[in-house]
This record gives sequence, structure tokens and C-alpha cells, in this order.
Amino acid sequence: MIDFVDFIASMAAEDETALVGLQKPLKGKEGKYAFIAQRPDAPRPEGKAWYMNTGCFIEEKFKDGKVQASISKVSGVLCMMLDDIGTKAKTPPLEPTWIIETSPDNYQWGYVFDFDHQPHKADYVAALLAIADAGYTDPGAGNPVRWFRIPGSVNLKPERNGFVSRLHAFDPERQFTLDEIIKAFGVTPGEARLTDHVTLKDDGQDDVLAWLEERGEVHGHVSAEGWVEVTCPNHKDHTSPGITAGYLPATRAFKCLHGHCVGLTSRVYLDWVAAHGGPRQCPGPRAELIASAYASALAKLPATGPLVEAAQASMADTRHKEIQRAERADWFTRYAWLADRNNSFYDLEARDIVFRHVFDSMYAHIPCRDVDTNRKCSASTWFDQNREAADSITLAGLTYAAGEGMLVWRNGRIYGNLWIDRRPDVSSIVDPQVDVWLAHVERMVPDAAQREHILNVMASRVQKPAVKVNHAILHGGLEGSGKDAMWKPFFWAISGDTGQNRAEYKHDEGNSKKWGYAYESEVLVLNELRESDTASRRAMANRLKPLIAAPPDFLEVEKKGRDPYEVANRLWVMAFTNHTIPISISGQDRRWFCVWSDAPRMTVEEAGDLWGWYARGGLQQVAAWLHQRDISGFVATAIPGGTDWKSAMIEDSMSAIEGSVSELIKARSGVFQPGFLAAPLHKTCDLLGAQLNKPVHPQALAHALQEMGWVEHKRLVAVGFPTSKRVWISPDCTLTKSDIRRQLDPGA
Repeated sequence: MIDFVDFIASMAAEDETALVGLQKPLKGKEGKYAFIAQRPDAPRPEGKAWYMNTGCFIEEKFKDGKVQASISKVSGVLCMMLDDIGTKAKTPPLEPTWIIETSPDNYQWGYVFDFDHQPHKADYVAALLAIADAGYTDPGAGNPVRWFRIPGSVNLKPERNGFVSRLHAFDPERQFTLDEIIKAFGVTPGEARLTDHVTLKDDGQDDVLAWLEERGEVHGHVSAEGWVEVTCPNHKDHTSPGITAGYLPATRAFKCLHGHCVGLTSRVYLDWVAAHGGPRQCPGPRAELIASAYASALAKLPATGPLVEAAQASMADTRHKEIQRAERADWFTRYAWLADRNNSFYDLEARDIVFRHVFDSMYAHIPCRDVDTNRKCSASTWFDQNREAADSITLAGLTYAAGEGMLVWRNGRIYGNLWIDRRPDVSSIVDPQVDVWLAHVERMVPDAAQREHILNVMASRVQKPAVKVNHAILHGGLEGSGKDAMWKPFFWAISGDTGQNRAEYKHDEGNSKKWGYAYESEVLVLNELRESDTASRRAMANRLKPLIAAPPDFLEVEKKGRDPYEVANRLWVMAFTNHTIPISISGQDRRWFCVWSDAPRMTVEEAGDLWGWYARGGLQQVAAWLHQRDISGFVATAIPGGTDWKSAMIEDSMSAIEGSVSELIKARSGVFQPGFLAAPLHKTCDLLGAQLNKPVHPQALAHALQEMGWVEHKRLVAVGFPTSKRVWISPDCTLTKSDIRRQLDPGA
């Protein structure tokens, strides 16, 4: 039987050759491989990963006889290979020339083209893409110089355990034309657009590549054609271990051959770069390289003459127009006009205001002309005149709405959203290991019910930024006991290393107007919470009420030099304290969940072990765990449960006189014995003052009654009594309103 490789190689015409390739792992690049091309008659030791190429390579295009599997060195194609049959792809309707099992139950089907009907590479690619769209091969197919395994090839992917490719079927008589394959598969190829091209030499000055290098996205390997190995933004969806793709600086082209990245075009990739803070560019040959090519050609021409002048003019015009086109066309998609700030624009990418004079300065190098007078005008004027025709966005104003997109619709109007999700991507962690952290959480909060509530709150804030948790958490304990260490992974899960979307203030900034800046946050952290002992007692608690719970549904933000605007009230308040009585809390409170940690100060070794675990990936593990935690039973708007510490704070929040009166109410002593009390309070205050040997003010008495749960009825009306009366009634009083009125007015 004819040898498989020899048969494929025999299909190459004179002065052309097939190529065999040896796959080798790239050192230090897990999941990445290089192919060392060689002629079919070169030695092929067993036990290696051997491939052949679908292309038919032209000998004279090999520089110095060195073979290279480049698309520019191919005209026709020897065969078509369909991959992943039996796993990701459907079984083809046409019996092939060969079937090779490349991994357990995963096959490739090959169709060899008739020698006299080998297709041009452009026609081949158009047909192959149509077949891939129909589901008969890997969606990443579309290259006329594609490597495919041959019998005996060792699969180097770690999960394949060295599987050796097996030839299941091979019939050299089965040869095809491209039309026969197209008809059998019932597909309609698109336009054949693959053409030979002139290669531009890169100058190493691409700003996109420079930005990628700064972010650590460049992995060092550069192909002979200039493709740079970069991190694929979609690498988490790759089915193989590799995370990289290719970027060609000369034309700002991008390619990733993984099936899940078919839609990740050069345009989409460059939009991703711009959206993450990189330069905004368009795909295509760089203007400066075209100009350089003109200059190089110009240097070979005579020093003077019309030809030189024309080339110089063309070179300058190319550079000038390309820069202007890319810059100005981008304005209407990047910037929106702010209707409530006539002198400002909104940068949809940076999520920030750009004042008109700043906009004009940024684009002073772009010539603009007034649409009416054709005279030179500022960039902002040109933008104003053309934004409606360009269908640019007009914003009613700005807001901060956690959990929503770049634009927010409210009452039929569009607002720019200043919120940007800063949550780190931890989706690749399938089974997070968080025993170290959970042990520390249990150390700080030994009560299981309290601990579960806190974990649910954390997970809710991580998973659902648009849903407000309608109460705050106050965490108290000894200084250095590990409160900050317990909450660190939660804060990181929301903000990552940026710290954005989280604001922090100390207790002495509690009444500061700077709090307006904090409203543009998902979490407001109050450190060292402690209420003043002065006459402003309870002021902080009252100031925090609208922040902790909604309604109000919106909060007003005031910033220096800017008009006030409203943000969605989705802020969550978290407070730390080392004081046992940090704030005054009413007995009717529904806004605070208070937990006190009796844990001692952490030792140096304990703290080092925990923070060291965080540094080794523990933060990512906890973040993934919070993302995955089941919170289906958690109700973010529910009233939080009580704790012993909160009960103690409620009692300690009262003044000395309020506490004394509360004890009398609790004991049902004296005037409180009936279970109800009528106005005016000053008479009761006089009696209590005499009983306690210190003055009692009506405000103190009213607050003590409220704390003890007595309900105030401002207008108590009963049958047979023509007037109403203001009365406080205890929660366990069994008398009817009529009974109470008769006792208050026995002669009525």
C-alpha cells in the first residue's frame, strides 16, 4: 500500500512541493507550539508530533532554498482537511480520501484534490469557510496553509496523554474537485477575497504594540512574517491550554485560530484595546509605513522631475488624510454631547467629562471647517454642527448606576453611566479553595447564623451590583484582631487592585461635604466609627440613614466646579470600629447589622500566613467563591436580625436620664403601671423628676417610651368621647381604646 505521506507529496506539481512539519512546544509557553517545516523526503523519527500541510508551495519562492509554510508562497492547495469530526463537528455527507483518529473518538477527514483540478487558495478558503459555517469542521478553519496530523503523530496536548494518531481509512483513488465537494456539502461559498499582497516592513513604532507591551500582553515570539504573539482577550474560552493569538503591527491585524474566537476580528480587537485604555486605531496598513514605502521608492528615482514631485505629494497626502480620517471619524462614537452641560462632552470610553476647551486643545491639530461659512473653526464647533447628521448620542446628563451599562435610560432620557465594573475576572477558577479564609471568618464571627448572613451580603454585593442591600454592617472588635483581613478579599472581588468603586472615610469626616464623592461607589467604608459625645449625638446615625437604605432611590452628588447630579442609591455602607459603643442606635432600628468579634489580636505569624496566602492567589480564590455562592434564599431588602451587641448598644445609646426612665417603664413602675400614658408629658416629667431626684425633659421621656416599644397615638378617638387625646400605649397592653379613654376621662 502506498505510504500516506508519499501519496500526498506526489500530488505536488513540478517546481512545487508539499511540506511536512515537526510540532515542538515553545519553551516557557504552555499550550503554544512551533512548526519546523521540512521537505517530505527528510527523515521523520518515530514518537514525534508530525504533520503535513494542505498547501502546495512554490519552490522558487523559498529564499535561499529554506522552506517556509507561508501563505505568500502558495498558489494552489493539495487537500482539504476537516477537523473535530465526532466531537465538535458534524459527520460530513461525502466519504473522504482518509480518516485519521487524532485523539480518542476525535477524527479528521481529508479530501485530496485531483491533480488537474487543484483549487486556487482564494477559492479554497471561501469554500472551507462555508463548510465550517455549516458545522462540518472547526470554526477556526480558513487557512490554505493548514497543518494536519499524519498517521503515527503523537498528540502533545497534556490532556491527550500522548495519543498516537491512527489511520482508520485511506483510499488514494478518492480524489475530488472543489466543485464536487461544494455540491456534496450543499454550501454556497462567499466571495473569494484572498489575494497576494505587498508586505510592509514594520518600524517598531506601533502605539498599539507599545501599549500591549506595557500591560504584559506580549509574549515575545515573532513569526517570520511579523506576527507577534499576544494574549487573546477571549482566551478563557479557548478549549486548549494556549492563551495567545497573533497581532501584526504593520497592518494592525489580529488573528486567533481557536473556534470560539471566530468573531474576534481585527476591528473588534482594536475596539477592545481602546475600551481598556489603549490607543484607538483602525485596522489596515499604517499610514506612516505607507509613507515610508513611498519614501523608499522615491529615493530610487531621479532627484528631480514631475515623477518625484507626484510621489512626494502622494506620500504627504496619504499620511495627512489617514490621520485625519481616523481621528475625526472616531469622535461621534467616542464622545456624546451633554445637554445639561453646554460646555462639555462625555467620553464614553474613559467615562469622564471633557470640557469644551479641553476638547479643542486635544484636537487642535485636526483642521475643521464651519459647515455654513467653510471657514476654519474649532473641533468642538465642528462636532456640534455634525453630530446630529452622524447620529451621535446626546445625553440628558450623568449618573452613577452600579450594575448597568455605559448608557442608562431613566424616564425616557439617556444618561451617561460613570460606573465601570472593576471586578477581576476569576471565571477560570472552577473549584475555588477557600478553607484558609473561611477559618479566619469563623475565628472572627463564631456564631454560624451571623457568619452566614455576612457571607450572603458579601456574595450579593459581588454578584448583583444593581441590587441594594438595604442595611449596613457594623463590625467591631479589638484593634489588630483581623477585621480588615477578613474583609480584604471581598473588597478585592469588587475593586481588584484599582480600589475603584470603593470609598473610605474616618469617623471625623462623618459630616464632611466630601461624602458626595463617595456616592459614586458601590461600597462606602467607614473606618474607626465613633460618634461624638457632644450635643451632636445621633447626628451621624441620622446622616447615614438615607445612604444605608432606599428610598430615597437617588442621591445628589456635589462636586467642586460641577453642577449637582443624581446617582442611583445602590451604595452599601460598611463600618469598622474598635469601640463598644461607637454609635447611637434606636430600639426601632432596621438599618444596622452589628457583629462584635471577641477574637484576640493576631500574632505576627498568623497575620503573615493569611496575607501570604492572599498574595499567592487567595484573593482570587475567595472572589471566585463569592461569585459562585448560592444566594437564592437571601433577600437584600429584608430587615437584618438582631445581635447581643446591638441590643447592648441600643441600651447604651440612651442618655443617663433616658436609661433611668427606661428602667421604670420596663418595671411598670409608678405612672407606667397602667400600660398607657397620656399627654401632656411635662406633668409626667415632674412626677418622674421627683422620683429620680433629677430633672426629666419631655424629649427624654418620649425617646425612652419609643425605645421600650410604646406606640404613640397622636389622636386617640373612641366611641362616646367627642375629643381625641394623645396617648402612648405599651406593646403588651390588652385594653381597648374605649377602655383607655374611660380610664383617662372617668367622668366623661
